[in-house]
Amino acid sequence: MSKTQAVVGEVIGAEKIHEFSTGVKVRFKPMSSMIVQRAQEAVPMPPVFQQAVPGPNNSVRIVDNPNHQDYVDRKREAEASRGIKAIEAMILFSVELVNGLPKDNTWLDDLAMVTDLQKYQAVDVDGKVTMSDKAKKLLYVMNVAAVTGDDFGMIATNAVVTEGRVQEEVATF
Repeated sequence: MSKTQAVVGEVIGAEKIHEFSTGVKVRFKPMSSMIVQRAQEAVPMPPVFQQAVPGPNNSVRIVDNPNHQDYVDRKREAEASRGIKAIEAMILFSVELVNGLPKDNTWLDDLAMVTDLQKYQAVDVDGKVTMSDKAKKLLYVMNVAAVTGDDFGMIATNAVVTEGRVQEEVATF
């Protein structure tokens, strides 16, 4: 095993067990940063607000106004949605629950009382509403297991192996 391979294993913490503030234990599997990028790109940024500005001789020109409050608000919403998509991608592709999902679904029943879970559900051929284990894992980590900024920071820090992180670790090896 090369020095870089050993460092990559160390950086991604493939065997290292991490613990969220809730006590839930996880491992991080390596994932491509392209998955995160594609997840974020699924949420388009709004077009810059344009406005008409009167000019000489009754002319009008159209100019971008990135400071228009509607644009600022839509951009902020898009950036928040992109951040959520990035975390969802990291959870789906990188987070492994060491002890699996809880055996009972009371946490899911509770969550269903305060949020719409329809986008996470599917209908099988018999017309029964179901939810995949991946969807349950995503909901569990996003809403129950990881609850603090530090927990989500741990996900963001450990999910994606970047060349920069590998080089930093190689230098200290």
